[in-house]
Amino acid sequence: MRIHENSSAVVIENAKDFDIHHIFSSGQSVRWKKQKDNSYTCVVKDKIINVSQIDDTLYLKNTNLGDVKNFWVHYFGLDINYSIIKKEILNISPNLSHIIDFGSGLRILNQDEWETLINLILSANNSMQMLEKVVDNLCSRYGDYIGEYEGEKYYSFPTPDKLSSLSLDELRECKVGFRDKYIKSTSRVICNNDIDLYNLNKLDTKSCLDNLRELSGVGEKVADCVAMLSMKKYDVFAVDVWIKRIMEDIYFNNESNSVKKIRLFAVDKFGDLSSFVQQYLFFFARQNKVGKS
Repeated sequence: MRIHENSSAVVIENAKDFDIHHIFSSGQSVRWKKQKDNSYTCVVKDKIINVSQIDDTLYLKNTNLGDVKNFWVHYFGLDINYSIIKKEILNISPNLSHIIDFGSGLRILNQDEWETLINLILSANNSMQMLEKVVDNLCSRYGDYIGEYEGEKYYSFPTPDKLSSLSLDELRECKVGFRDKYIKSTSRVICNNDIDLYNLNKLDTKSCLDNLRELSGVGEKVADCVAMLSMKKYDVFAVDVWIKRIMEDIYFNNESNSVKKIRLFAVDKFGDLSSFVQQYLFFFARQNKVGKS
């Protein structure tokens, strides 16, 4: 991988196992917006960035060489060798070859803990399209104005302090629905530092998940996803309807099984590779509507 800067972008050459269309349509984040030229623009923390790709070369605009090396390489997981990960997965389960090939450019983004937590609480019984609108509402109303890029205004994600100060009516005006109480309660807990969200990654996985599940609106699936997407806990396996369908198809002869059994089976089988397997399976199942008549 070679990183250098030209007059219009920071260029990352030889970005193997990386496909912006796989990553930004995988459901990990709803803030990456596809542009007319097939690039994607997003706010991450206080940074507005635009990313495009030609073959295995990435073009990062509205940033600089220092930020790319010190922030974006880690955010995009470019410091992880996915070729090795894929090989190790296939050594355990060769029958996943076509699924990994289908999502060959997937990577797990390293996202902010707070934003990830709230987005996942909001995702409960919500479509991706609706979730995107809700998050946009929260950011434009209660986030800080970051700046303008290509004629669009961008805002940061609201802080725990800001969300905790809102009334339930104000939250509902952002179309959060029944999740208003969850957002309010969880924001207060984080504001009061009753749970030290930004240090949970230092705990073992079980303790990390136990702490997350103490938060209002956080069940097993949401806790697993938060741990995977923002805390680098890769020995978790989040199970939703898509994962349940494809796991039963591949490993259980299409027999119905409990979410708990599927989750334990996957973690026992794949260990520290569980989250990577989950992402490949989820992407394949959702894109191909596995098990949906």
